[in-house]
Amino acid sequence: MSVLLGTSGWSCAHWDGVLYPPGMRPGDRLACYVAELAPVELNASHYRWPRDASFASWRRRLAEGFVMTVKAPRGLTHA
Repeated sequence: MSVLLGTSGWSCAHWDGVLYPPGMRPGDRLACYVAELAPVELNASHYRWPRDASFASWRRRLAEGFVMTVKAPRGLTHA
């Protein structure tokens, strides 16, 4: 059995100086996250479904074998 440890999202500003170097541009956070952790949950999809172009961009930037789970939209889970 394998266990993957990740977080819900990668854009937390309060991780500056913890996971991310201080002052890192938000657009560079995903690359830094991928270098440290194996999976991530896409939290934004719960609030608003991302554009197809966003999914394509993430796919290009993620390492081979990296796991991204997609949180179900709140309309599905809370309606």
